[in-house]
Amino acid sequence: MAVNMETWRSIDYEGALKRELKLLEKSTISQKNKRLIVRYMNHRFARGTSIARVQREMKSLRLLCERLVVDGRINEDIITEQILELMELGLPKVRIAKILGISPRTLYERLKRVREAVE
Repeated sequence: MAVNMETWRSIDYEGALKRELKLLEKSTISQKNKRLIVRYMNHRFARGTSIARVQREMKSLRLLCERLVVDGRINEDIITEQILELMELGLPKVRIAKILGISPRTLYERLKRVREAVE
């Protein structure tokens, strides 16, 4: 039996993407965030991004939304943990705020609360 090397893949990226879309559909994420993730997926495909990369990005976005938003509110503890982890990497505070989608002022306020809790 000959294998067509043009179409053969050791990993089924299309299947993984379909499974990720089903997981996204069943997720507790808000409908607005689900739509944004799907729009992002379409945007990435339009830019020529590979199926494997898009699937990984969608999984990351889905998990991030599931972990950060609990009962419609942002889970402050998880964001604080992420801030501290990013600070350990030596990233500038302005860059950390941009990564997390918060203002630098909000970042400084959270760091102040962390310092007060430790003291």
